[in-house]
Amino acid sequence: MARLSSTLILLLVVVGPGRGENLHIIVGDPVQFPDMCVPGESAELSRDKAEEGVWLVAQREQGVCKPVDDYKDRMDENSCFAFSRSLISDGGNYEITCGGQTHRVQLDVVFGSEVSVTEGEPLTVPCYKTCKQVDSVLWEKHGRVVVNHSLATGRTTYGTGFEGNVRLAPGGVKEGNWSLMFARARLEDEGDYFCSFLKGGVTEDRGDPAAARVKVTKRDRGQETSRLTPDTTQRVTDGSKDGLIAAVATLAVLLVILFSAVVWLGWKLLCMKAERLKTADPPSAIKEVLGRLLDIHLANDD
Repeated sequence: MARLSSTLILLLVVVGPGRGENLHIIVGDPVQFPDMCVPGESAELSRDKAEEGVWLVAQREQGVCKPVDDYKDRMDENSCFAFSRSLISDGGNYEITCGGQTHRVQLDVVFGSEVSVTEGEPLTVPCYKTCKQVDSVLWEKHGRVVVNHSLATGRTTYGTGFEGNVRLAPGGVKEGNWSLMFARARLEDEGDYFCSFLKGGVTEDRGDPAAARVKVTKRDRGQETSRLTPDTTQRVTDGSKDGLIAAVATLAVLLVILFSAVVWLGWKLLCMKAERLKTADPPSAIKEVLGRLLDIHLANDD
């Protein structure tokens, strides 16, 4: 069975409508911003802190990256648009400016869970939310659609490779349970999953938890029999018992028949022997003994 372990923090990178790209990064992993600038072109990566204004993160001039002090220990100076590791505080709005154009990127920090399962077992990736004023529920994995469920029409579409193996929890609107359920976990199902709620095609809200990291452990083929479900195991056990009882009963019947045959044959042989004894002449030895006794008796009379 799938089990929910310690909560970890996941970083979801969502690129603005102009790019239409989704990146999913776990806190502590590298973050690569979309570099739409010409290689070597002068460019800036800035962070928009709303009321605090726009703060410079890094500047690239003549192919040389110059990050500000707060990012020097984490900036990948080869690209100038990547962090070697991400922090939860990295969430916010960013701008990449080059060639007279500005590309906006928003990073949302969300909380998630870790789910572990063994290959072949059922898997549930949790997501709960009371849906209000949203159009659809979307599950994604590494930017790919897993399930998209329309609340307006009730229609559910599945991403390539997930058809027939996944479904949404039956709770849905009534229980606020939008967990993703796998019939059987595959090794390729391992990865990061994100649950979001859309309105007009734009993310309106996140689930709780908003993301999950799935770990699938390879099954030991030497223990393949352990894949039987409890019901199947019970049926196999019951069938074995029934077969054993039938075999014992058959053996008992055969033994009774054999015993009866032996008794009948023995009785028949005794009857035949008794019949021969009745009709047979006395043996010659007995005749000789009787003759001698008769002679002795006659001699005594004389």
